[in-house]
Amino acid sequence: MFNKLKYLLILLPFAFLSCVDEDETLGLNLVNQEPFLYEQYDGLTMHSSFFHEDSIATSKSDLYSLGKYKDNAFGSVQSVIYTQLSLPNDIDFSQTTIDSIVLGLYFTDYYTQDTAIRTMNMQVEIRELANDIPDTAYAFDVVDIDAGKQPLFNNNTMFNPDTIIVLGEDTLTKQLRLPLSDDFKARMQQQSFADNSAFQQWLKGIRITATPVSDPNGMIAQFNLTNQASGMFVYYKDKNNKPATLRIVIDKNCKNFSHIDYDFNGSTISAITNDTLKSEDYNNTMYVGGLGVAMTKISIDSIIDWYMDTAIKNSAINEAVLVLPIATNNPANRYPAQLYCAYDTAGVMKYVDDMGNIAYFDGLYDKQNKEYRMRITQHLFACIQNKHLNHNLYIFVPTRAANPYRVILGKPKLEITYSRR
Repeated sequence: MFNKLKYLLILLPFAFLSCVDEDETLGLNLVNQEPFLYEQYDGLTMHSSFFHEDSIATSKSDLYSLGKYKDNAFGSVQSVIYTQLSLPNDIDFSQTTIDSIVLGLYFTDYYTQDTAIRTMNMQVEIRELANDIPDTAYAFDVVDIDAGKQPLFNNNTMFNPDTIIVLGEDTLTKQLRLPLSDDFKARMQQQSFADNSAFQQWLKGIRITATPVSDPNGMIAQFNLTNQASGMFVYYKDKNNKPATLRIVIDKNCKNFSHIDYDFNGSTISAITNDTLKSEDYNNTMYVGGLGVAMTKISIDSIIDWYMDTAIKNSAINEAVLVLPIATNNPANRYPAQLYCAYDTAGVMKYVDDMGNIAYFDGLYDKQNKEYRMRITQHLFACIQNKHLNHNLYIFVPTRAANPYRVILGKPKLEITYSRR
């Protein structure tokens, strides 16, 4: 009993101390109490860099654009698809009866000037290639077309991304179906393919073109060629008269690319000529367009000079956000859902900040504020520390080889949050 009382007497002073109000100013003199400072810096030097990629190698992509579109700002652009097809297994068609052959293309997106237009009549032509598709990374020379053969398909076709087709028990959603010619069917009927190599020697590849019939502004449609709804579908009866279907696929091993033609005459950016990389000051306006039409370059040298000023250079930058507002003279209001930002290091383009974490990088279009916002904090740190000698930022649309979207941006600004040391 005495021992318990002894311990109680020892702990009693600590109990009284714990009831004393804390001194809220205790230790404040040990830290800098100046709050975070927030500034918007709008002194960026701005240039728009335009270039076009005559043919874009997209063999590692699933997405391809097809069609023709024009507006007064960006001019006219047409995307044509060149691709191989791959036979999944050996087959002797001479022992079958082919009913029909259909080329299927799976819609993923579309682009028109009038956003209310979702369908368009297009003249589609499919022709065989006379030569193999080259293995080069960029196939600048258009592959020869076999002029000695009739087109596999040449007809007016309605492009409708909302198409739903029911074939028997199968529902084919968003598939453009192009029935191939009787001549091609008759030639296929005579063939026996031991493997895919034999098939690709017989059919080296195809070229697909699409041009608008009625609407002068046209449409660019986007397709996923590796989707199960894409490919060449051969409907036949085997030697036992049993119906069967063979899908000749466009897979990752197929060589393919998009050939893109431009006509800037009469457009706002008509000063651009073929095979020319131009960098011009466009007076607070920047042009960004998919299919290799335009990329914008922003120089941030002035922000480096601002930071190195004696009043600023001892501050710690907590966050730097590049803000790209929408200009008022856009030809359409279907802007890219996201823009990417990259920098050039030794001729190699690298994404700024952590592109592995898209949520952090952002770059998404803010519909309410009509602007794009993207964090460039890591890039700015590297520039300040002389790790990136080239301070330019390049703004472009994602998957620009197949992305038809475009936008005109206004003067950029940089929102910087920093604290004094």
